[in-house]
Amino acid sequence: MPRIHLRRKAIFYLLVIVIVILVVFNVLRWDNRVSLDKLTVNSSMKRLIQKLVPKPKRVLTFEIGRPKPEGKPSVCQFTQSDGLELLAENYLYPGDIPVEKKCSETSTIICAISGSFGSFQVSCEHNPCSSTVKVGSLIKETGQIQWEDVNSSKLEKFIQEFVLKNLDEMYPFFYLKCGDTTKHNIASQATQLVSVPLAIPINTSHATKKDINVNILFLNAVSRRHFYRSLPKTIAAFRNINLNPKSTSNVLDFELYQALGATSQETLLGFVTGRNNNSQSTTEKTLLNHFKQTGYQTLWQNDKCWKSDVDFAWYFGIHNSNIQNNLENLKVKLTSDNIDSLGLTHSSCVKYVENTEENNKLTNWQICINGRFQHDYFLDYIGQSLSEVNKNPSSRPLFSLTSLSLGKEKSGRHIQVLDNSLATFVTKMAADKNTITILISDHGNTFDMFPVQTMEGQYEQYNPFLFMVLPTFVAWRLGESKKKIILNNQLKLISISDIHNMALSLVENQKHSNESHDHGLFTEIDANRNCAHLHLSSSSLCICDGWDSMQQPNTFHSIIAEFALGRLNNLIANQYTNQKTQEAPFVTCERLKGVLLRNISQKRIENGYIITQIDIYVQNNELFSVNVKWHGDNSPAMEMALVNYKRKHSDVEHNSCSTYIDRDLCVCHVKLKESNSAKIILNWKKYGSVFGKRTKVDNRHNHCLYILSRDYGVSTVFEAANMCNDGEYNVRMNFELENMRTPGELPVNVTIPPMSIEFLTFVMPLHLTNPGTWEYEVDFSLNIK
Repeated sequence: MPRIHLRRKAIFYLLVIVIVILVVFNVLRWDNRVSLDKLTVNSSMKRLIQKLVPKPKRVLTFEIGRPKPEGKPSVCQFTQSDGLELLAENYLYPGDIPVEKKCSETSTIICAISGSFGSFQVSCEHNPCSSTVKVGSLIKETGQIQWEDVNSSKLEKFIQEFVLKNLDEMYPFFYLKCGDTTKHNIASQATQLVSVPLAIPINTSHATKKDINVNILFLNAVSRRHFYRSLPKTIAAFRNINLNPKSTSNVLDFELYQALGATSQETLLGFVTGRNNNSQSTTEKTLLNHFKQTGYQTLWQNDKCWKSDVDFAWYFGIHNSNIQNNLENLKVKLTSDNIDSLGLTHSSCVKYVENTEENNKLTNWQICINGRFQHDYFLDYIGQSLSEVNKNPSSRPLFSLTSLSLGKEKSGRHIQVLDNSLATFVTKMAADKNTITILISDHGNTFDMFPVQTMEGQYEQYNPFLFMVLPTFVAWRLGESKKKIILNNQLKLISISDIHNMALSLVENQKHSNESHDHGLFTEIDANRNCAHLHLSSSSLCICDGWDSMQQPNTFHSIIAEFALGRLNNLIANQYTNQKTQEAPFVTCERLKGVLLRNISQKRIENGYIITQIDIYVQNNELFSVNVKWHGDNSPAMEMALVNYKRKHSDVEHNSCSTYIDRDLCVCHVKLKESNSAKIILNWKKYGSVFGKRTKVDNRHNHCLYILSRDYGVSTVFEAANMCNDGEYNVRMNFELENMRTPGELPVNVTIPPMSIEFLTFVMPLHLTNPGTWEYEVDFSLNIK
């Protein structure tokens, strides 16, 4: 019996083992069959699989692993719509990741320069261009390039003895290219741009202690969010610097950087002088003057040709032809404004001098020189100059400001070509222990439809980026307290004035320093700071949630829009009248007629005044943004004024059909020709309704003088029309009012030229619960021509 029991037990275990083996074998066969089948799936099945398997979505996170701020957070929270990123993706990046763009031509290195001014070393390749090399040097009198043919065997000596000895620190570059070509087209040939780093010897009267280098990189027209969207490799470089335990730097991200305005000039003025629109300078000297007087050398670079750069000409006051056509005269002017070197700025002008008409149409992001983008050379020159300054004990510290304009275009995509270069650049700057690097923008994109047609885009426009590469050694030199303060200020509301004051404090004479002085970002910023403390321009939007109250369109906003368009139409009428008196040729621009209101915001300012900002669509789908100021008390006169206006476009420029009427006011008539253009103002009845309201007519004199009115329920708008050629009318309009308000003091007095319409006034209730009453009277006189 025991034997039978053992035999049965052995058979049972054997069967179990066989079953397990069979199961494993079949599983392996099934997996192999499935794997083989995967290799033979047809294309239609692949498409089905791709539809069933979700694609990984790129998630935008605004975080770079920065040191965490401490203390009380700011009361300001960024105004954000839930649909902000969705709108941005639809307008700017419809589902794709930024595409890497490269220059097509290959790089040719003919010679290399090591050292800096006063200590050059030239090294050239052996016979790089067979027998002849063309050397291009600047002609100071004209700013153009002069080419000379040099034998390859004598190239090093020629560069050393003739080119470098005559090279100017203000324009520290020259060109090389092979001489077996006939055209001198820099953009289309492999032309090497050779630069010499800036390292001016220190003045012996200054202290020998090396001060901190200050390196500023401006990227025009790029918001903080657009930076995160467009430059993923640079963001990854930031994170690597912050999270790498071997890193000797930190990258700080200032989230609540508020733009003071929507122009580069406002930011430039704020950075260099400390001034904004409504405040006085915080210092008697400009930032450049201060750095120069404390022993720094100054480098100012711009990737736009200074001849066509309106911001450069505006700031330095370069408007006359003596400077425009002579680099020596330009040098004298810039030296007096504390600039030692323009770096590679003038190389941006060379493409206009040397290129064909076709190549001149290329924008900066498309310009390639010797297989590299133009901006690569600018970033390299900063790095080379800082390297020479750091390793040369006798060199002055460097203040560098470089401006790149890749963001100034309507697609919002050109900035992507900078990503690789900028990621490399910030990594190098993080390894420079004695240089503080600030990456900054003036405002967001103002050229595409995203900020024009959406409030989300408009708020983003006033939140540019501000990143700072802060080396540990620099933080140690500044002191533990300043380091802690600047870390905490990453979450505080700041402006360009804070950056100006911070830069100023980096070179401040310590014996004149005191605790009450404003050190900008090195001073603890009040968590309760709001936009009222920043002196924003009247057209600016505050990025703090709830500061600019958003409004739903109502009758009151239509009245304000009528007032604004009335002022603009009066400007058009005045310019039209001036044309006729000057007997200038007239090409018609229509009167502006309100169609639709969008994006209405309102904010209270000082002394009880209110600013209302409205986007007004007029005929032909043209869009104007207006800012109207009025007093919020209950006085009968609202003291209303059109503060400013801006015509918004989907591109940088717009066409105009008139040479005499302001381009930003002119909406071209699409039907009538120049010969009968006067009928446009005559046939005002054909304009139809304004904001859906019909125009009523009161004939006051011989079918020439009319009072036009539009009824908005409890409010009414008034205009006067002179429909005859006999002469001009002097009109006086007065009211008897009860519980009503007008935009200004009464009576209203206007002069109406022939064939013209003038906005007069409006009446609206003082208290909405009591509509009130009004009655007007009109006196006039006719001046016959």
